[in-house]
Amino acid sequence: PPARGDDDDDTTTDAACQWSCSADLHSIVDCNGVTKMECTGTSACDPTTFVCTDACASAELNKRSIGCDYYATDMELQSSSNQYCFAAFIANTWTTPAKINVTYPGANTNVASFIRIPTGAGAGLTYAPYDPAVGVPPGEVAILFLSGNTGAAPSCPVAPAITMSGTNGTHVGSSFHITTDVPVVAYQINPYGGGAV
Repeated sequence: PPARGDDDDDTTTDAACQWSCSADLHSIVDCNGVTKMECTGTSACDPTTFVCTDACASAELNKRSIGCDYYATDMELQSSSNQYCFAAFIANTWTTPAKINVTYPGANTNVASFIRIPTGAGAGLTYAPYDPAVGVPPGEVAILFLSGNTGAAPSCPVAPAITMSGTNGTHVGSSFHITTDVPVVAYQINPYGGGAV
């Protein structure tokens, strides 16, 4: 490839036009935003070498809002909150399916039992099963029902990974360790359930 910082197709370096990673990490661009190299599949722009490399390693080096390694921590704020549904959302912003793994505390969980792919909106929202062999399709969101009771909001609509987590007051507890094989965006919510809670 052309030398780092090159703003055209010859091999001379223009120090005034440095290369960088695109905002989505899918390509290497020059100072004018011109794509110099596309990263495909499970590769992404490495911000130290400006070559395509493992997407998860690249996301960690880029220190942006996408990544492959998250911790969801259920913070108990009131006496009944440990019965509420604690959930996390995984938004697949990548171009390939994202496979999700969850450990708690340090032990693998059966992700197919508590992860769902939502369809629809409002009262018409449905929860399709998550297939760990297929993953979350690009551009889709998965909901991870992590803890709480099952039932009507503010309980979980499907059985969560654990029935309850944590206790009230000051204590040391466990977090859910969520990892993916491609960069995603993750959010946690407590309680899950929208306007009803």
